[in-house]
Amino acid sequence: MSGTDARLGRWLDLVGTVLRQPLAEFPHREIHAELVATFDAYATGLHIADAAGRRDMHAQPAALTGARLEELRPFGDLGPLARWYGATRSTSPQISGHVPWAIADRRVVAQWREVSRTYGVTEQLCIPLHSCRSERRDLLAARPDGGFSDGDLELAGRLQPLLVGLDRQAAELARWQQRRAPSPAGATCPRAAVDESRLTGRELTVLCLLAEGLTAGAIGRRLVISPRTVHKHLEHVYAKFGTADRLTTVLRAQHLGLLP
Repeated sequence: MSGTDARLGRWLDLVGTVLRQPLAEFPHREIHAELVATFDAYATGLHIADAAGRRDMHAQPAALTGARLEELRPFGDLGPLARWYGATRSTSPQISGHVPWAIADRRVVAQWREVSRTYGVTEQLCIPLHSCRSERRDLLAARPDGGFSDGDLELAGRLQPLLVGLDRQAAELARWQQRRAPSPAGATCPRAAVDESRLTGRELTVLCLLAEGLTAGAIGRRLVISPRTVHKHLEHVYAKFGTADRLTTVLRAQHLGLLP
């Protein structure tokens, strides 16, 4: 098995493991550990920018959190990757060393590198997870020195669909939690209802989207999986609920307290 195949295999194992249980937030720690191992990275982060202009960064290791991130924040827009995505609106992975100087600007990047080198994040690889107007979610891997290779960039492109699907999975289940009305006293709580149903995290997500009236094709596009895979998940849900059609399945889920 080649080195790339082995790394892809570890990622498939990781995704399979985290999807066994309902996942309502992006698994930062697990992803951090695998990004470090895959790309020989010193630091990783999930960068979030919302439509209101707010920004957040879930970073590892701990040395990059808190006050240090606040120190870096004013320089965030000066980095070559920030300038690349701002200028191109690309949704593909990119590495800082590949951004042309026409976009990066040598003087500005030199200023950014002087600050970022202190924190060991000079060379960066970005994997976009979500990009819509002014909203962005990006995974970053960083090293203090030594740029990422073309092979790293190619591997990032192969990993991107897995990571995007995982991010959307977490987002959909977070929406599910927010939509559910507070349970009356004595009613089954969502966690207990999920345990009773024996649904995996992926099956629960497919069920929630099914209840919204989405077709298998639409669910597949939302979760970055094929319609055939969606049907497989639905078959498993039907088997666990003892149902045979969508309507009965949704009613059964409501009875169990999984859906409002």
